[in-house]
Amino acid sequence: MNMIVSKSRIEEDLKSLGLEENDWVFMHSSLKSLGYVRRGANTVIDAIMDVVGEEGLLMVPTFTFKGFAPYFEPHRTPSEMGLITETLRQRKESVRSWHPTHSVGLLGKRGKSVVEGHTKAGSLAEGSPPDKLAKQGGYVLLLGVRHTLNSTIHIAEVYVQLPYVYTVKDSPDFPEQAVVRTPSGKKIKVNLAPYPTCSEGFWKLERLLRDKERIQYGKVGQAHCQLMKSQDVIDTASSLLREEPEALLCDNAQCYSCSEKRKVIQSLLDKDLQKENSISISTGGRREVE
Repeated sequence: MNMIVSKSRIEEDLKSLGLEENDWVFMHSSLKSLGYVRRGANTVIDAIMDVVGEEGLLMVPTFTFKGFAPYFEPHRTPSEMGLITETLRQRKESVRSWHPTHSVGLLGKRGKSVVEGHTKAGSLAEGSPPDKLAKQGGYVLLLGVRHTLNSTIHIAEVYVQLPYVYTVKDSPDFPEQAVVRTPSGKKIKVNLAPYPTCSEGFWKLERLLRDKERIQYGKVGQAHCQLMKSQDVIDTASSLLREEPEALLCDNAQCYSCSEKRKVIQSLLDKDLQKENSISISTGGRREVE
């Protein structure tokens, strides 16, 4: 049976989880996971903004994986990431970045400066809004969802310079560019690489973050939640991927993108092995020392 969740209850639970005034937070959410919320998504948004205050910032993914053709309109194209994200997008005081596939919606005084330049920085890359939030000491909040929706992990793939982020797409026919129609009517072409593709293997990162005591666990209403520093997510994922480039790929043999990523990684390993063998042959099996 769903419990009735009030705005004050959400605020209390968020504070108990560790969210404070002036915090910046990137939230991935499931509204139904909380129980029955009076006034629905708006109550959740209002509660978070009351906790973080005027100097705080709330960011949500307003991604569009299908609705960016024939062009993406940041002021009109709906979010495909759930009711809370679409409700925030529709608010007059919100701002949205212009990236065709991985836009974000924001509430907060500094929202405009955070979304600026997203089309040039890249989807979930260095300089993207989630990366800016991380550099400002911001948090990732998983509200009723798992790390498979933790988009910040994709930023680590770019920082580590894994080659597949610029070559492997969601499908062979996924476009390399998309068109953005701005609020003034101007149309601009945007390169979609780097490509943040499958994230079904991202659940594997939770254990490392938990072992390092980098996650605060708690409940908001009935929702099981996790709160963590965005930079901790990026740093932990980066360290893991430098050692094991395949560590966060999914285990589904039918997954196109993860299968292609493994091929790219194996190709690089083969080249490295050929290079080592070539050096060994040229030095007669001896390691040359400068």
